[in-house]
Amino acid sequence: MFVRKVILVGSIFSMVIGLILGLSRASFIEAMKAVSHYHFLIMSGSFFGTLITLERALTIKNQWAKFLPVINGISIVFFLINKSDIAILSLFLGGCAMFLMYAFFFSQHKNMIHLLFLISGWCYVMAVIQYSYFNNMTLSVRFFELFFLITIVAERMELARFINVSEYLKKLMFLFLLLALVISFQSDLDMLYGIIIILCSLWLINYDIAKKNIRSKEPHRFMGFALMVGYYWLLIHGLSILFPLFFTYDIQIHSFFLGFVMNMVFAHLTIILPAVLKIQYHINTKIYYPIWLFFQGILVWRFIVTMYVQEYFGIAALINVISVLLFFALNFYYLMRSR
Repeated sequence: MFVRKVILVGSIFSMVIGLILGLSRASFIEAMKAVSHYHFLIMSGSFFGTLITLERALTIKNQWAKFLPVINGISIVFFLINKSDIAILSLFLGGCAMFLMYAFFFSQHKNMIHLLFLISGWCYVMAVIQYSYFNNMTLSVRFFELFFLITIVAERMELARFINVSEYLKKLMFLFLLLALVISFQSDLDMLYGIIIILCSLWLINYDIAKKNIRSKEPHRFMGFALMVGYYWLLIHGLSILFPLFFTYDIQIHSFFLGFVMNMVFAHLTIILPAVLKIQYHINTKIYYPIWLFFQGILVWRFIVTMYVQEYFGIAALINVISVLLFFALNFYYLMRSR
């Protein structure tokens, strides 16, 4: 239990540092400007890579498995002291550990869902390699994007059995993801990639259990709303790739990493924290709505600002960060109160 707590606290610390570095990149604050270009790697690897590995490692009975997330998590220390080579090596080894863990799961359960997890682990490793070895930031972002998308789709498809989604529809989504992966290596096929992302978003909007959750009671209703809004942000992300002239780079990147991924966090945090810490806590999810709606509104304002009023971009980014931190703080407050 102590190891889990340390890893979880370390991953949340990575998130806070990553958000601060994001503000530094937005030229709103000068803190840690020297390492601000690691914002992307810290958020994707040090935070999410650690958290996702931790969540999955807990399902392995071997006691040593719980130490696997440490490999990713320790990278934050080296990023902060500007030892990027060691930090990136840590992310690479952490990605390899994740991939081997997924390979173990796939050997035990040879099905489409575990194959998707295995592919997502490969995407994580490829993202780090593209950044460090090939110095290709564009492909690194693309593979991290696929890592998140495939991981989330695999988790959602695990729940699809509760609403009897047909095998044909599952295979269709698998085909979309496979095509997205294959064409990622071809920069001249970006428009096709955008179409595939749009198709993935429409699949999730129409066939995910979130559609049913919206008509349920709390906390499932909130989860349903957060998921569905996240899927619509994914749709906007696909449109921004298909029609790049009508969107800014910030919209293209953060409609996915903030709009889509962060809404998945909003939806799943009350599941992840009890699973990791083995502590049940109760919260009236109606308290979530003001913070969650505030986050969506500020994100829309941020994107409008990036197109028309650039001087307010730093303020919009700051308020975005505050809304995320408020959501996490609220959960940890109720978690500690339950203790």
